[in-house]
Amino acid sequence: MRITILSIFLTFSFVLSAQKTPFKSHFKMGKALADSGDYSNAKVELLKAYSINKKSDSLLNELAYCYYQTNSYRTAIDYANKLIKLKTAVSADGYVVKCASYEGLKKRDFALHHYQKGVDLYPQKHELNLNYALALFSAKEYSKAEYYAAQAVLTNKRNDQAHYLLYKIAVVQDNR
Repeated sequence: MRITILSIFLTFSFVLSAQKTPFKSHFKMGKALADSGDYSNAKVELLKAYSINKKSDSLLNELAYCYYQTNSYRTAIDYANKLIKLKTAVSADGYVVKCASYEGLKKRDFALHHYQKGVDLYPQKHELNLNYALALFSAKEYSKAEYYAAQAVLTNKRNDQAHYLLYKIAVVQDNR
């Protein structure tokens, strides 16, 4: 009796792990390729994983980022939107990619609008605050840029880029 229960358990466990293995395998390979800068091949592996699981926040984030890196901004926005709709902790990264993609499409107003939505929902997300501050600086909205650059410093005190942006804002404001 014990052996039968154990064999049923092991068989069931094997079946479950076999079902998860293709997703994990494709996802890990896609992530490794993306981390090495091979975004085109990363997309192939990640799309295989996506065909298995369309609700993985980490996968949607990687897909959005890969499409952004290959200048496929509209597709990056599509995957970022899917990520944002999940409303998980990773969804904040969806706003980062979505807004950067709008900037890549030269749609600054859309980018600024969605950055604002992102920082309202995720005020502690360093990258959102910093990227929003950079976009505002480019739009010559210096006082708002200063506020969000300061927020970026508060969420990550060691980020040199946010400190440097605050310096650049001070220089520009002094020269007006």
